[in-house]
This record gives sequence, C-alpha cells and structure tokens, in this order.
Amino acid sequence: METPSPVSSQECLYLYGILRYCPLELSGLRGIEGCWDVSLVGYRELACAVSLVPLSEYTQESMEAHARQLEWVAPRALRHQQVVQWLWQAVPVIPLKFGTLCSSLEKARELLERHYEALLRLLDLFRGREEWGVKIYVDEALAARAAERSTPEPRQCAPLSEGHAYFLRKNRQRRVDEHQSVQLAELAEQIYGHLLAHAVEGRKSRFLNASPEGTRLPLLSAAFLVEQQGLPALENPAAQLEAEYRDYGVRVELSGPWPPYSFCDELAAEPAGVARKPCGD
Repeated sequence: METPSPVSSQECLYLYGILRYCPLELSGLRGIEGCWDVSLVGYRELACAVSLVPLSEYTQESMEAHARQLEWVAPRALRHQQVVQWLWQAVPVIPLKFGTLCSSLEKARELLERHYEALLRLLDLFRGREEWGVKIYVDEALAARAAERSTPEPRQCAPLSEGHAYFLRKNRQRRVDEHQSVQLAELAEQIYGHLLAHAVEGRKSRFLNASPEGTRLPLLSAAFLVEQQGLPALENPAAQLEAEYRDYGVRVELSGPWPPYSFCDELAAEPAGVARKPCGD
C-alpha cells in the first residue's frame, strides 16, 4: 500500500521503519498523531512505513518546545513504538528512531535508493532475530570485600605513629578503590564476552542507571541480537553468570524481545533529505 496522495505544504512524513516491500494489511493502523493511517512508500524491493503529520507540529521551533513537554512526547513515543512493534511482528523491519522525518514521498524513495544494498543486508541480518537488553549489577558490599581481599597489605617493619598509620590506611583504601575499579572493568568484559558467545551481535551502552535499591553498583548495559526461539536465548547464560559470580552478587536483568533498534549502525549518519529533526528545513 502506498501513500495515496502527495504530501501537501501543510504536512510532512513521519518514518517508522524500513522493510521488504510486501502486501500488508495496514488499514486501521494509526500513526503517531492518531488521525492518519500508516502507509508504505516503495522503491524496488524495499518500502518505508510512514504516516502524515502536520508540519505546524514538527517545525524546528515546535519540536524544541515539545521536547520539554512530557505530555506531548510520551503518547507519541508510545505510538511510534507500537507501530514499529506491529511491523516487526509481521515482517523483519529496520526500526527508525523516534522523530525521523521526511519532507516528501520523493525524499523517502531517495533514502531507500541511496542505501538500497545496505538496507537489504540489514534486513537479511534481522530475519528471524530479536534484540534483548541486558543490565548487570553487582552487590556493592561484596564487590568492596572482594577488592579488599585481593589488595596486598603494606609491609610494616616497626611500630607506627598515629599520623603515619592514618596515612597508610588512607593510601591502602585508595589502592583498594583503584583495584576494585580494575576488577569490575575486567568482570564487565568477561560477562559481556560470555553473553556475546550466545548472540549474533552485541552492542554496549554508555549509560546504566543505578540500582533502585541503592545497594548495587551498575556494571554493564548492553544489547544483543539473538535468534528468535520459544524462551529468551540469554536466560540460561544469565543464570549461569549469577551462579559463577556469586562472590560479587552479580544480578542480570533481561528485557525484550525488541525490534533491533541497537543494530542499525548503517543508518546512524543522517542521510540527505531525511532527518531526525523537524522537517521543512
């Protein structure tokens, strides 16, 4: 199904994802604004799922204002996710990020043409696979004790003055803290490698929130592309990790399955004519 009419001067296109062109019953699948249906814009074997949005709501000035308004962003982010999820459950899809816009049908087709071979490769990679998020935490007290045990005690050849003893204690604590940082970094790499062995690809995230309990240290946040199966592919490896590293109180939190948002590297750079910014620029 193709968008039935050209984009008017009061409208632009909102982009959800890219898929292989195929017959999909999209009637009734509402877009991000809730009043326009999702349609497909095709080029050869590819199609981009889009819907119309009012240009007045998606100018640069409007979007900058909306970014500070949770009541505007939250329902639209949810509808974006729902559309991508619907597509992904039907066919392999390359999900586009929230706020990806295009000024015309022609520009959308140019996107598909310009990145044609790369998009086909990604769709082949995503066929039969799903993304799982992983967050790893360690128990703060157990991690501190592990570092304390493995940091050598300083040699003492004579009784120490109170000031000297205080200095040595502070110096040792600094070395324990440094050693703990190294230990946890090595532990994160070991765990990431262990999980990656059960996945097709993996991506580390830069940010991991603190544990809600406040007693656990964030260690690793990552996403893994895994084969679709009845049970989460990382469930058993996660349990093994918690058992193997119980001295650190390792806890593994899995989330998913998701469309493969984290594995669209070939679309990371903004292509000409398409932007994750207001249209009409």
